[in-house]
Amino acid sequence: MGNVSGNEQSISSVLFVDDEANILSSIRRAVIDEEYVAYFAGSGLEALSIMEKNEISVIVTDMRMPGMDGLQLLKIVKEKYPNTVKIVLSGYTQLSQVLATVNQADIFNFIAKPWDMETELKYVIDKALEHYQLKKNEAQLKEKLEIRNMAYQNVLKKMEVNANHRERQLQHIRKINKLLLESIERIDDNESKFLAMLLNDYIEKLPGGTDEFSIDKLVEALKALVTADPLYSSAICKVENVCQGGVQGNFDLIQLAVVSLLKIVPLHHYGKGLYIQISVKEKEANITLDFAIFFLDADGIYKDQFSQHSYQTMEKVMSEIMGGKFMALRKDEKQSIQLEFILEKAQH
Repeated sequence: MGNVSGNEQSISSVLFVDDEANILSSIRRAVIDEEYVAYFAGSGLEALSIMEKNEISVIVTDMRMPGMDGLQLLKIVKEKYPNTVKIVLSGYTQLSQVLATVNQADIFNFIAKPWDMETELKYVIDKALEHYQLKKNEAQLKEKLEIRNMAYQNVLKKMEVNANHRERQLQHIRKINKLLLESIERIDDNESKFLAMLLNDYIEKLPGGTDEFSIDKLVEALKALVTADPLYSSAICKVENVCQGGVQGNFDLIQLAVVSLLKIVPLHHYGKGLYIQISVKEKEANITLDFAIFFLDADGIYKDQFSQHSYQTMEKVMSEIMGGKFMALRKDEKQSIQLEFILEKAQH
């Protein structure tokens, strides 16, 4: 897109600043077909005026300009618009000048004149826009988490719950906060995106505490989750050894964990032939519920595509927050992922 005026705004926008009109004209012609909105300023003051009226994703500025130079401009941008990604486009080539600019203004990249439009400038701008979006996502996730934490603690104060239950719920929130912040740092890969989604779902739903329910009611609810998902509409779903009687556990949390397991399959599995098994094993004081997804074709390689960090994090999330044990297994050349829940029999 070319230059815009007024308050017209796009998801992504780039501001080019240079006191040389011919350079701005050259850039204007080069980026006219780009998918971001391009703004152009001939001075630092004009650039700041544009930023007051528009959300700027990336600023690309020259350093040597009359009046306010590039370093002064970028220092102001760093203070007033910390999320805007900053790129320097300059004839400065001395290492000391480059380092001074980078250290004082938090520069994303430094491009020396003359530059190659396709392999340097456009490439760096694209990377800067990706970086801006990641920073924006991070800020939104942190803000959402803080709001949910405050709202949840206010709800807990009003609820008639005992001190132990309240403390367990607050511990969950603390764990989620820690894991979510860790996932934000690696949000550019599929597993981290999934983890952020999983934890966000937990914050959104805030599952209740321990309650009493029948095991057959839980199994029927899990079967309904499978049939409601288009990806699994044609999957075989088999139930084994359902027993009668009541159990104690977190009904909503188990459902949320299973939904999370169903969501992660598309990240790694693109073939057909899914087989789902829900099995119940009864012991003296406990009942073990297993929810397993088997991959019946060669595309079902799952654990090998999971980084060790992500696999360990998933195990941790499921065990410490979701209340279940997460496993990725291989048997007879077939892959499976599953959740295991141990529920106490209800006391009558």
